[in-house]
Amino acid sequence: GGSAPGAVSEEGGLMAMERPWYQDRSFLASNWYRCTFSPVLPDLRCLDSGRPAKKELRPRSATERRKAQQGLLSDQLRTPLWALTNEHSPDKLLRNEAFFVQLLATSPDVEYLDLGDHRSYSLEALCGVTFSLPKLRELCLRSTMVTDAAAAALLAATPNLQSLDLRDCRCVTHLEHSIANLGKLRKLQAARCTAVTSRLIHSLRNLQNLELLDLSFSPAVTGADLEVLAQPGGCTVLIHLELAACPGLTDDGIFAICRANPSLQALSLALNGDSITAEGIAACVRKLRRLRCFDISGCPHLWRHVPLALARHCEFLEDLNLASVSSIGEGDVAQLFERCVHLRCLNLTGCSNVSEEVLFEGVAHARQLRRLVLNLISGISEESLAELRKQSPTCVFERVITKQVDPDDLRMILGPERPRLPESQTVPQKSHVATDAAHKVSKIPSRKPSGRSGLSSPGHRPNSPRSPASGKIAATSRKTASPVARRQRRQPGASVR
Repeated sequence: GGSAPGAVSEEGGLMAMERPWYQDRSFLASNWYRCTFSPVLPDLRCLDSGRPAKKELRPRSATERRKAQQGLLSDQLRTPLWALTNEHSPDKLLRNEAFFVQLLATSPDVEYLDLGDHRSYSLEALCGVTFSLPKLRELCLRSTMVTDAAAAALLAATPNLQSLDLRDCRCVTHLEHSIANLGKLRKLQAARCTAVTSRLIHSLRNLQNLELLDLSFSPAVTGADLEVLAQPGGCTVLIHLELAACPGLTDDGIFAICRANPSLQALSLALNGDSITAEGIAACVRKLRRLRCFDISGCPHLWRHVPLALARHCEFLEDLNLASVSSIGEGDVAQLFERCVHLRCLNLTGCSNVSEEVLFEGVAHARQLRRLVLNLISGISEESLAELRKQSPTCVFERVITKQVDPDDLRMILGPERPRLPESQTVPQKSHVATDAAHKVSKIPSRKPSGRSGLSSPGHRPNSPRSPASGKIAATSRKTASPVARRQRRQPGASVR
């Protein structure tokens, strides 16, 4: 009883083509792919209407699709503070802190506020002002002098805050109670912040929507704190985790947070010492099958088990930083090239065991590779590097130096040292100071002597100032002579007494 595909019907005097049945029943129309994760689904993002739709090489991840449904913090939707006034420019607002605080207290519609790198700002005037910012979703206090009282007053007025940046804030020490009340917070960056303590990390268990957490360069972070954070009811939807240069980390703490967040896509453990082991990190990697970005630069003791675990369990890996992991073997690098087919960026700085054969074979497998860093690898010649560039023209091969050099050695910049000539062949050169002094002496004007000592001897007649034989010196002496001497020259009968 159904109409055939492509049947034509007439409604209101207009001819309309009915949709075929396969468009209504296809998986594209059902939108079921928005709730799943698969690397083979097509990319259906809608771009701006003014530009034609561009199909990307790979589809969006499940995280990006979920963010698109929840609403991104895009620049097109945000309302800055200076957009609410037409009388003052952003520079004028940020130059006067008192006026800025007054305007902020009377602008409830502001949606994002960026005070990054304004080191003179303490925002102490906010402590005695009653205000509310219910629409504020992004707040950046990076490298400011904000205090505990001002930060607490500002966070208490922003119940719907979703992004908070406290990097390099050295004047705050206690913010655990203020941050614990931000139930909608999704992004927290607190690298090199003095407020990162065990109490602050324990208070993050209330932030169940937290997706990005940056605690890098925080010596107070310990493995026990991560175990508390990973307990049921804590942070279980993390996507991005930065734990670089945290000397208190342990294998158990990292394993607990990785097991509680299997959807983790970016993990940084750079510049960590012997407190973490290769066996423990390899066990953590086995739990992260959706991992895309992994950084263990500056951890030379993680050369065992970790690269091989990445190759076996992280097939969606895109960005891998192995700088200074100097003992990594050729077999591990070959496995990474062969199994991580989505690899786009690889840093092998200082991996001296990597040979040219491994690179030629690996680059042929990694067709998605776009950047390969090969600094401090002396086993790769310039000819091989040029051949690699010809083999993969879409990939950028970076190499600045092949070996470590003394910082006082400037031959790499100025070129090799020139050979010195023997002393017999060297030509003595006059000093510039002596040459300039002689040149100045030659320009000293000659003056006509006065008195009896200045009378010319018989048989010798001095050159007249107006005679051409006197040259420039005589002309100069006439110009520099005193008025009395000039008057005596004009009088032919004048005698010298």
